[in-house]
Amino acid sequence: LSPRKRVIAARDALGYLLQFLVNEGYIRSDLNFTTMEQWDNFHIKNLGLPLVKRLELNVVLNDALEYNAAQFLQHLNTICNYNAAKKCNKILASYSELRGFRNYIEHGNPLYDYQKADINNPFEQTDHRQKFTAPMFIKLIYEILPEFELIVKEFTDDYVPHMTPLVTEQENTQWSVACNRKYNINAFFNPCEKENKEGYECVEEAHDNTLEGECHYC
Repeated sequence: LSPRKRVIAARDALGYLLQFLVNEGYIRSDLNFTTMEQWDNFHIKNLGLPLVKRLELNVVLNDALEYNAAQFLQHLNTICNYNAAKKCNKILASYSELRGFRNYIEHGNPLYDYQKADINNPFEQTDHRQKFTAPMFIKLIYEILPEFELIVKEFTDDYVPHMTPLVTEQENTQWSVACNRKYNINAFFNPCEKENKEGYECVEEAHDNTLEGECHYC
């Protein structure tokens, strides 16, 4: 993936976490709660279920949240190396915790699972995994997502196609000049000459809607 596509894919994965919990009725747009404790207390007072219990009972919801969280964290492993991530102090400070969360989702933690399980009643404690993952889902939504929007904004507003951390400004300029030139229909690698040839029309002026770094061919 290009940096821009990776950032957008990561943002989509985070957005799904919020969307799924809104669809579930756990998060409501008319309330300003930002912690799992606040949301749980609200639902319990209104005869609803806390998040851990919802995830235990709704396997589809649980799996969807885990999948999208893992997708975001996988992308974050690369995105943290982008210059745009340097301003995201919360994300960088939480990176070790987030990386551990991703490892738990993908591989589990036998020691944690063993310590939290009741060996005498193994079927009575089926939510120990959700007790670990649920708070992290809320952290991703209310702490990581707002700051990650700074990265998204930088890539969607100022992103120049084909620019990566390995491309210098001079190289990008040369790429942009090359890509904005017109090419003959049967000569992909040969730019058309100033004089028109029979059957072809050479247009030297760039279109108004041509973006820097965007390739256009005859």
